[in-house]
Amino acid sequence: MFISIAAPDLASRDAALVAIKSQQFNHSPPTRWTLSLGDDGVSATLDTDSLVAPAGLPAGVVVTTLAPPSVLMWQAKAALQQAGLLAQADGAIAAAGNPALTAFWSYAPSIDRTSPTLASLAKTIGLSDPQIDALFIAAGNIAL
Repeated sequence: MFISIAAPDLASRDAALVAIKSQQFNHSPPTRWTLSLGDDGVSATLDTDSLVAPAGLPAGVVVTTLAPPSVLMWQAKAALQQAGLLAQADGAIAAAGNPALTAFWSYAPSIDRTSPTLASLAKTIGLSDPQIDALFIAAGNIAL
């Protein structure tokens, strides 16, 4: 799960990170916790495997879930199934009549959010960028 932390100042950002980290580690210790600080000095991006809903954040701090850069193909298809779009996506792949595309859809281990193949498929089935992001976020949260 990727989240963005926007804060009005450095002290607020650091207080938000402390609040998020203490809540997360007290409830469900993550196996992954990677923090990247923004070039502006006050924003941050956090990559973690789970996140407890942040509470008690300083005023002006905004925490936003970001679409992951890639998801496993089975997660992507599960998210499409949950959204009622898998049959439509499968149909678009079949209708393209491209053996390489069919093989990709059937056997690729993962799919990138910036993939031209994904952009083409999304356009074919009428998905907007925010809808694709929502599907990637949903897919990234699916676990077995």
